[in-house]
Amino acid sequence: MVAANEEVRIWGDPHVIGLGGSDGDKYDFAPAHKNLPGPYSILNDKNININGEMVSTGNPDQVCVMKEAGLTLGDKKLQISNEGINLNGQALNLGVGQASDLGNGNSIKRIKDKMLEIQTPEYTVTVEQMGGYLDMNVKSKAQGVLADGVAPTGVLGELFDRDKTPQ
Repeated sequence: MVAANEEVRIWGDPHVIGLGGSDGDKYDFAPAHKNLPGPYSILNDKNININGEMVSTGNPDQVCVMKEAGLTLGDKKLQISNEGINLNGQALNLGVGQASDLGNGNSIKRIKDKMLEIQTPEYTVTVEQMGGYLDMNVKSKAQGVLADGVAPTGVLGELFDRDKTPQ
């Protein structure tokens, strides 16, 4: 199996790191406040696409943050920000412990007041609404990221260890 039960994290002004068996590569979005604002491909795989909107904070100590995340899961489109969740353009209100089945093995659940969990056949994605920005963890499931025959791409997708050899 390839990249089974591995985790990658994007947090703060955003930093990205591979955790739990991934290659442990690091990436920083620090230049985004000057020349590269806008959406970044966070994870792109056969049945999931995650984009993150990076914006400047205007604070030199916290150069930019992920303001919003957009997830496409089959024909469903989720927009997550600190203001709330939209599903296909409509507000989705979930109380703690409430979930919504998105079809095709996909679901979203509010696991804490400001934390969401998105389940897909290959990944578990947690999004924490931090007030002015979002933090995100993406963990591959036991069958690995190549279970669908497609290698993931995007900033987080590149951190999953495809060969179990440290890079």
